[in-house]
Amino acid sequence: MPNSTNKVKRKYNCKDSEMLIGGFTVTESAFKDVAQFAEADTTYNNAFLGDLRYQIDLAIRNILGADNAAALRQKSIALNAMHENAMHELGLTKTLIENKFSKMPIRRDELLTNLGFTAFYNPAAKGTQEAMGHLLSRIGLNLTQATEQELLAQGLPPARINALRNYAAAYTATNVQQEGNKTGRTILTDDNLNMLNNLYDQVIALCKMGQRVFGKDTPATIAMYSTP
Repeated sequence: MPNSTNKVKRKYNCKDSEMLIGGFTVTESAFKDVAQFAEADTTYNNAFLGDLRYQIDLAIRNILGADNAAALRQKSIALNAMHENAMHELGLTKTLIENKFSKMPIRRDELLTNLGFTAFYNPAAKGTQEAMGHLLSRIGLNLTQATEQELLAQGLPPARINALRNYAAAYTATNVQQEGNKTGRTILTDDNLNMLNNLYDQVIALCKMGQRVFGKDTPATIAMYSTP
C-alpha cells in the first residue's frame, strides 16, 4: 500500500498484484500471437514483448518480494490455462441445455440459473476469475444426481460432467493458493507508482490491439486480452 504522502495516483482500480499478474499473462498470450500483432503494428515484436515481460517480472519481484513472486506467477498461469479449458466445456454444456430444452423454456431457465450460467457465464467468458469461481461453485453445489441424470438423458457426455466437477475443485484450490501468495507487499514510493502506471499503460495498449486484431475471433481469445 502507498504512503499517505504519495502524490502519484494509480491509474487502475485493482490490486497491484492483480494488475502485474494480469499484465504478465497478457504479454505471454501476445508472444503466442506475435505474428498477428506484427501484421497490425510492426513495433509489437518479440523484442518489445520480451522487454515488457522483463519489466513486469522485475516489478513483480520488487513489489511482491522474490519469494512470493515465482509461486504467484506460476499459480496465475495455471489458473489462466484452467480458465480457458473450463470455458470450452462450460460453453458446450450451456449450448446443450439451450438447445435440448428449447421447447421447455421454464426448465431451461431453471437449469441455466441454478447452474450459474445466467449470472456468471458472460463475465467468466470475458476472463473474470471471480465470475468463473462463482460459476464452477454453482455447478459443484447444484449439479445433483437427479440433474446429472436429466442432462445425461439429453446427451451430455459423462466425461464432461466429470471434467466440470474436477475443474470446480481444482479452480477453487488454485485460487485459494494464489490469494495466499499476494501478501508481503512493500510500501510503494512515487517512483514505484510511476513505474506501475507506465506498465499499466503499455498493457492496456496491448489489450486494445489484441481486441482489435481478434475482434472477430472466439470469445476465449478475446478474453485473453481483457484489461487487468
